[in-house]
Amino acid sequence: MDVAHYLHAGDQVVAIPHALDADVLRGQILSISTDEPGRREFVLELDGTKATDTGARGLSERHYSFKVQRGESWILVPCLVAAADAEAKAQRAMANEQKRIDKKIPLFASQIAPTPRFAEEYVDDSVTYAEFFLPARERDADQATELRGQVEALVSTEDFQYLLKIRERWPHDGSYGKIFWRKQLAVIAETGAPELYKQVAPEKSIQHREWLCLGAELLWTTPEGRQYPIKVQWIAPVKPSVMVKLLGEPFVDYSPKEFPRGNAWTPVDQLSPMPG
Repeated sequence: MDVAHYLHAGDQVVAIPHALDADVLRGQILSISTDEPGRREFVLELDGTKATDTGARGLSERHYSFKVQRGESWILVPCLVAAADAEAKAQRAMANEQKRIDKKIPLFASQIAPTPRFAEEYVDDSVTYAEFFLPARERDADQATELRGQVEALVSTEDFQYLLKIRERWPHDGSYGKIFWRKQLAVIAETGAPELYKQVAPEKSIQHREWLCLGAELLWTTPEGRQYPIKVQWIAPVKPSVMVKLLGEPFVDYSPKEFPRGNAWTPVDQLSPMPG
């Protein structure tokens, strides 16, 4: 794989700035300059604009990293280091190491030479990492795309479009795509339908208890007849149970051995308003 020319005109990319105060940009690559890898300029037609209407933007790979779309996934393309930048980086590394030596061993600092780091090493390391990283991520993207196609052939158009929206909530890396679509295939094989993750409304028994809300202080009566004042921390949206925090002091009002964290999941039908 030619990692130096992995990106091409026509690729859909996300440009991620190295500076914190710059914006993430999305668009299609129109052209790439012929400069040395690590110092090239990528001309993008930004999403929602036209290059003929000044929608084109030139971005230097010294200041931006790029994610490129491959099938159903997005791959973060490793940054390559140009020779001039590598030379400057090697000089900074030498200077920083000398500072550490001066600080740790001031009496003998003049007798200790910093370990040299050559610019070629930075260039070679960036290429080596890209050659390892890109093929692995591309394999993941290809496999995720193939699995997505298998799911698409087994479900309705409406369900597939819904699954695509759910997939957007996951990280866009192909390794996550493989997990997502493989799980859907397993669910389809077992039940005949995909897992759509549609939220189920709370039971009416929960909705119709006006006194039950987050932060409410209620009385919990256990099946054994013990009563504890509690505070509602979380109401489960599906099952009729509530996470509660026991009020009062451990050992005095409740057993810390029975409730080590001071809270518990409680059936709704065991809760009631405080008397009085």
